[in-house]
Amino acid sequence: MEPPGGARSPALSDAKSARAVAWRPGGRDAICKIYYEYVGPPTNRGRYLIDLVPTACDKAPSQLAPCGTWKIVLRNRTYHPIDSVNAWIQWDDRPLGFPRTGRQSYFSDATYRRFDEISGRAVETDNTASLVRRSGTISAIATGVNTVVVGGFKQKEATIVNYSGAGPTATRPSGRSGPDAAVVTDDSSIHRGIFAAGTRSRSIVAVNGTSVAAPQVTRYLADCLAAGDRRSGREVVTALAKLQESRRPPLPSRPSEERAGSGRIVLPRNGSRVGNRRILCD
Repeated sequence: MEPPGGARSPALSDAKSARAVAWRPGGRDAICKIYYEYVGPPTNRGRYLIDLVPTACDKAPSQLAPCGTWKIVLRNRTYHPIDSVNAWIQWDDRPLGFPRTGRQSYFSDATYRRFDEISGRAVETDNTASLVRRSGTISAIATGVNTVVVGGFKQKEATIVNYSGAGPTATRPSGRSGPDAAVVTDDSSIHRGIFAAGTRSRSIVAVNGTSVAAPQVTRYLADCLAAGDRRSGREVVTALAKLQESRRPPLPSRPSEERAGSGRIVLPRNGSRVGNRRILCD
């Protein structure tokens, strides 16, 4: 590790005898700990975990981490080539409805394009020139072989929402390229979220997130199961996504499989019935 304007931390190898190192600049309290772990099957990869104290805190410890750009330096000291190196930032978001109390860590790359130069809108697709990508951001609990995974998209624009994770995953034997499908989680860029029942009688509230997509698909799968459909959940969802995607107009174009899986699904908001007609499990 190389902090902004400071000396590098001690090196940590991937040897079993050196699993962790604490960095104490100036002999004071540790501001950074670096851990190594060999994950083993099914990926057979090693993992470094870098844990930093905050750069600002209301109840600050005796020493804070310096703010600015931190660099991670990797050296291959073996005679064997390394296939690839992947890095993720893990952090907790603020509770829903509460103000943001600080800025979260992020990767810095001069070639990364966050906003469109003309419209100023957030760029929805990855810039291939940048090392920072949305790929591989799918939730860790969404990597199971039989797990039904759905992302979110905006119904009016038919584009994937920016908070929806992307594949691929390294999990074997499933080797997911992305979610199974995408479901409506926002009406549009202006009208965020979709209406759901509130906690008070006869009340509604606009909610969004991929957590809104999951119960829609769960209800649909329950209806299909009750109707005698014995296919797996993933088979049902992917078949419906391919059917609805085939009936969509050519524009906007279909999102990548990493973001939307087999396609975009629109389910009725009032359950699996429309009037007296039951929605068939295609």
